[in-house]
Amino acid sequence: MSTTQESNANVIIAVFRFIHNIPSGIIDQVWNPDTYGWMNTHFKTKYEGFCKKEGYASPNAILQFAATLDEENLKLFSEKIDQIIKTSNF
Repeated sequence: MSTTQESNANVIIAVFRFIHNIPSGIIDQVWNPDTYGWMNTHFKTKYEGFCKKEGYASPNAILQFAATLDEENLKLFSEKIDQIIKTSNF
């Protein structure tokens, strides 16, 4: 396996581990209510809707939520996930 393939595999493994260990309060961690106000409420409602449909802590819920984000918010969400992955021992 090449270095690039190994690196890609490590990223995929880390994402799978994150999806199966989604921290509670992930929306508040990304869109702090004190900073983002209505956006926090909007994203929390949207995420909870997916959770109610797919099941709480469902991989489908987090993936469907991420798929609805615009580029700017997807980047913010992805950066927080990256930070969580780097500081967690899943």
